[in-house]
Amino acid sequence: MYYLVNKQATTLTFYFEDGTQDFGLEQLFNLSRHAFAETIAPYGIGEHIEEAMAFEQTFSAYERKDLEIATKDELIDLVIAGQEEAVAIRKSKEDTLAMTLGLVVAGPFIFLLVLLVLESIGMPKMVAEICSLVLTIGLIIAWFILVWSKWGRRLETRLEDSLADHFKRPS
Repeated sequence: MYYLVNKQATTLTFYFEDGTQDFGLEQLFNLSRHAFAETIAPYGIGEHIEEAMAFEQTFSAYERKDLEIATKDELIDLVIAGQEEAVAIRKSKEDTLAMTLGLVVAGPFIFLLVLLVLESIGMPKMVAEICSLVLTIGLIIAWFILVWSKWGRRLETRLEDSLADHFKRPS
């Protein structure tokens, strides 16, 4: 049986005569081989590649560029690869959330530390408190912008690539 699918970051979309059906990659990955076969069975588009190719031609060229014709074994490979990507994305988001919550919890301590440093260099108490508050809030806002924006994710990817290249051992 052949299937027409579109694999996104965390989902696999099946295209069939009556419409589409989305499944989470982790959900499909956790199924047994028998349950997986039963789950995808209704979404087959033909026993022969020609049938699948004919069905694919019913979509526009723009839609077809994301579609893939796959057999059951190829689907299993897609699900395994996609599940690993989905887990990596989920863990990255969990790590970012944990670090952000940690920074918010640490905010008062950062405030007090900056206040202590500013007062120790002789700054008047009221000015030191205002500067400490502004610096702490600025740090937290900068963190949110850096970590939760697309720009921050690109920067993180570049940093990881740079570190990987730097620490790569010659073979």
